[in-house]
Amino acid sequence: NEGLPHNEIRNLLIDSKNNLWGGTEGAGLFKLNLNSFLHYTEKDGLPTEQVYSIYEDKKGNIWFGTYGGGLSKYDGSSFSNYGEEQGLIAKNIISITEDKKGNIWFGTFSHGLYKFDGGY
Repeated sequence: NEGLPHNEIRNLLIDSKNNLWGGTEGAGLFKLNLNSFLHYTEKDGLPTEQVYSIYEDKKGNIWFGTYGGGLSKYDGSSFSNYGEEQGLIAKNIISITEDKKGNIWFGTFSHGLYKFDGGY
């Protein structure tokens, strides 16, 4: 696997800073740029290591939809996680996008859509 934390890569994103993010099936995240290769797991703040979707919003935050752990947002230095305490019933997030008004939409495996108005 040439240094990758897992051979099953679920998704990829090139962010606005030209970092390549990858979500894996059961081994968390990796971030690759010209100078480093970083691996993020639950020890670093992820709610789970099954990352199914990745999206960068207009503010530069990187969002991660997980399977079984809800949502996680990376602001460049730390992860913030969103689950049942924040009103997120579905913990299986498989898609993320943002509309023109800055609302972030999360598609789930079995509970429809969530709309987040950006009030974070």
